[in-house]
Amino acid sequence: MHFLANFRLALSCLALVLLGACNDNSRENTSSLLVEPPASEVTVLSGVAATGAALDGASVEIIDASGNLVDVGDVLTGSDGSYQIALPSNIALPVIVRVTPPNGTPLLNIVAPPADGSTTITANVNPVTDLVSSSALGDVDSSDPSALAGALTGVDTSTLEATGDAVLARILGSSVKYSSFTNDPNFVAKTVDTSTTPSATDAILDTLAKQAQSAGTNIKAQLKSLEQQATPSRLLEEPAFQVGLIGEMIKGGAVATDLEAQLQSIGAINEPVAGESDVFRAVIATVPSLIETVRNDSTSLAGDTALLDLATDAAVDMLANTMSEKKNRFATDPAGLVSALNSPSLQQAVTKVVQSSVVPTLAQFIGSGGDAATQNSLATITRRVTTGAATVASTFTFTETSTDVSSLVSQFVATNVAPTSIVTAQDLTDSAVDGGASLVRDIGDVNNVKSSITGFATENSSLIEGTVDSLTETIPAGIWDQAVWSNFNWG
Repeated sequence: MHFLANFRLALSCLALVLLGACNDNSRENTSSLLVEPPASEVTVLSGVAATGAALDGASVEIIDASGNLVDVGDVLTGSDGSYQIALPSNIALPVIVRVTPPNGTPLLNIVAPPADGSTTITANVNPVTDLVSSSALGDVDSSDPSALAGALTGVDTSTLEATGDAVLARILGSSVKYSSFTNDPNFVAKTVDTSTTPSATDAILDTLAKQAQSAGTNIKAQLKSLEQQATPSRLLEEPAFQVGLIGEMIKGGAVATDLEAQLQSIGAINEPVAGESDVFRAVIATVPSLIETVRNDSTSLAGDTALLDLATDAAVDMLANTMSEKKNRFATDPAGLVSALNSPSLQQAVTKVVQSSVVPTLAQFIGSGGDAATQNSLATITRRVTTGAATVASTFTFTETSTDVSSLVSQFVATNVAPTSIVTAQDLTDSAVDGGASLVRDIGDVNNVKSSITGFATENSSLIEGTVDSLTETIPAGIWDQAVWSNFNWG
């Protein structure tokens, strides 16, 4: 009996030991096998806010579908326009990202639930996203969260991207997509720091912004006007816009050999068509070399980046305006435009005009032209000079082998368009009232210019070979079709 009792005690101890080991092991296995409710993943919105130039120090807010300003703290964009926000777990998409610059009106982007369920979302904010989002929202007051939210409930976010594509097809043409502006993580804005190269999409915004400034408006108003006009502008298919865009890309640091690939990546340039003249690719070949020549020749401005940029802008503007005049005034076909772009005479005319009629004025402000008011006044004057110079240049036939009329063009502009005396700071102040008209003379339209050129060439016959009549173009009859007539500026 004593043996049996001891045996039972041993068995009990062994059972307790095994049970303890079992329980310990069970706790380990339970912790690895129990299926706990997954933690709610945080949705992170990030992107770049820009109007071409990056928006530095702009406030970023999130408005949900209930009309609430979501509590995400005080979020400001960085110097490169970037921001990042983690949404609270109880906020569901869609939401509106509203970016308000320190001095400016808000820009919007409606962020729809991503089709792949991703919780890391790129939401860039710029005038294009604002145009599409504002149109979808019914152009409500962007400063009123409640009104925005009320409008958001009626937006079909599943069709938002297609709507954006349709808007851009009218404004920009080619095959550029709305996604390039709204959710491309490779969007890079132009910044004061030139260590980064802006993306091609941002260069499009810069070109639009520059056109708007020249027209005395802003990029938001410019885009709205383009969206509403009866005839689609399809700007990326217009030679003048192409010249301006390539100019912005080169100024931003893009490498000439990479331009076409960058434009193709966002659908901004169509595939070449065998047997058809390709104006855009001729622009890509011409503009970088033109800019390089202007930079190399403008030695007096070498130490002032801002003034050198104005000289570069002058060359790009003159070439762009010349292409516009040739296409719209003289009905020059694509083959003729390509021939003109490839013409050494036209390229030399542009560079000579810049050196004789733009650089001397800019050089007077080296070291003192950095403030915004002076820069704007100088930009206005150079635009007026190059607009007149383009009118002069467009009257001539330019081909790869045409007679060189660059000296005639540059001297005519220097004598009849550009300021004839040294421009002072007081002159800039005085001319700001009339947009530079008191410093730069108006030479009128092409018909007046042709008459003036004939007289000038007679007095300066050594500047050209042959007669002016044999070198100038004639405005073809019948180009004033109904579309042109309807869009004529009646004042």
